[in-house]
Amino acid sequence: MGVGGTQTTVIRGRLASTNDDGTVNLTYDADTVEWLRQAQRDKTAGYLGAYLIVIGTIVWGYGDLLGALLAK
Repeated sequence: MGVGGTQTTVIRGRLASTNDDGTVNLTYDADTVEWLRQAQRDKTAGYLGAYLIVIGTIVWGYGDLLGALLAK
């Protein structure tokens, strides 16, 4: 579905077991596991893209100064 296309606000799970302390263990079907994996990839790609934008802007704006400093 493209970047940001994975919707993980609602996921499907199946109750696997309950513990004595009241917590439950869930298992997810293959589609849900894939959706969660894609959502993590989208998030990582977003952070990487933002980082590259900042680095590219710095290089674009101050790249000529780096050349002047290295020429000395």
